[in-house]
Amino acid sequence: MKKLVLRYINLPLMISALSLPSYALEAMNDSELSLTTGEGIGVIVDNLSIHSADKRVDPNAPLGPGEFEITLDLVETPDQDQLIFSELRIHKTGTVSGTADSGGNFGTVNNPVFLGDLRTVDIFTGDAADPGNSTMTTTTVMRSEFPGASLSQVDRSNKRQEDNLAGYQAAAAQFESDLDAISDKFTAHIRFDDLIGGGSNNFRAVIDVEGFRFYGTYSDIFATANHGVSIAGATGLYVDQLTVSTSLPTSTSKQAAIDNNDYVTTPIDSRLTFNGIDIYTTLGTSNQPMTLDNVTDAEGNNQLQIEISPLPASVGIAPKSNIYVKSIYFGEKYNPELRTGLRSGMADDGTPENYHYAFQPDVGNTIEIRGMQVQHLRITTMDI
Repeated sequence: MKKLVLRYINLPLMISALSLPSYALEAMNDSELSLTTGEGIGVIVDNLSIHSADKRVDPNAPLGPGEFEITLDLVETPDQDQLIFSELRIHKTGTVSGTADSGGNFGTVNNPVFLGDLRTVDIFTGDAADPGNSTMTTTTVMRSEFPGASLSQVDRSNKRQEDNLAGYQAAAAQFESDLDAISDKFTAHIRFDDLIGGGSNNFRAVIDVEGFRFYGTYSDIFATANHGVSIAGATGLYVDQLTVSTSLPTSTSKQAAIDNNDYVTTPIDSRLTFNGIDIYTTLGTSNQPMTLDNVTDAEGNNQLQIEISPLPASVGIAPKSNIYVKSIYFGEKYNPELRTGLRSGMADDGTPENYHYAFQPDVGNTIEIRGMQVQHLRITTMDI
C-alpha cells in the first residue's frame, strides 16, 4: 500500500500550464500498514506547501516567473471592473514560504484525510412539523473527514473562564496537544486587488492567516427522497492570528517585520488583527440536511435550489455553531489610543505592558457568538 507525499506545488504552473504537482507514492511501513482499515481512501499529506511570487508592480505586464493570479470580471465588458486574487501561499508556520523546509504534514495513519468512506446513518424521514413524529430511516452515506474530525470544540465562553480558569486552561492545552499530534500548523497569505473603470489597480486587502488547523471537520453525502443530493457536515477551524491589511508592504515595513520577527510585512498602522480565533459551524445534519435540488418555477424554467431542511419539531434543538475571538489589535498591539486603565500595582510611566487595552481582555473573549442554529434556509437561483 502507498501513501501520498506532496513535496511541493508550483501553483502558477499548476493553474496556467496545467502541469501536475510533484508527488510520490511511497511504500507504507509495517506499523502504518497494520493500522489501515480498508474503508474508503485515506490520504496522509506530507510536506505540503503552496507558493507564488509577489504580484508584479505593473498590472499590465505579463505574469512573471512564479506568479499566481485569478481575475474575475464583474461586468460584461472585459478589463473594466475586476477582482483579482494573487500571492497565494500556504506553508508550515515558522518557515519561509518557497524554501525546501516549508512543507508541513497534514494527517497521520490514525487521523488521515478520509475520502469515500461508506457508513450507515439514521436519517430523519418523518413529518418535520409533527412534534410526535421521530421516524428515522437507515441509509448509506459517503463520509469524508479532515484529520481530527473526532475532536470537539473547547468551551471558551467568558463564563467558563471566569468560573474555572484552571479547568479551562487545562482543556485548552489538551486541545492544542491533540491537534499537535495530527497536523502541523499552517500559515496562509493572499492578496486582493480591484480594477475599476479600466484604470489602475486600486488596492483592496492583504490577508495573512498564521497558525491555522482544522478539527471536527467532516461531510456526509447521501440521497433523500424527492430532494436530490443531501449533505450533512461541520467545519472546525482554529487560528492563532488573522491579519487584514489595507496597505501594501514598504521597504520600511519589511525591515520592521525583520527586526520584530513578524510574519506580516505590511505597515502596522494599516492592520486589523484577530487573535485566538475558534470557529465551529454545522451545515446540515442527518436530521435536517442541506439539499441540492433541481426545481421548476411557474414558467417552467429549471433552477437550482439549495435548502437546509426545516428542523424537525421532535428534535427541538439543532447542533450549535460557536465563534470565539480572544483579542483584537487595531494597528499595533499596545496602541496608546486604546488604553483603558492602569494595571494594578504598575507605574504610570508609559511602559506599554503596564496598561489595560480595549478589546484585549485578561480573561474571556473579545468576541463570543454562541449557539447559532439554522431552523430553515432556502436559496433558489433565478434569471436576472
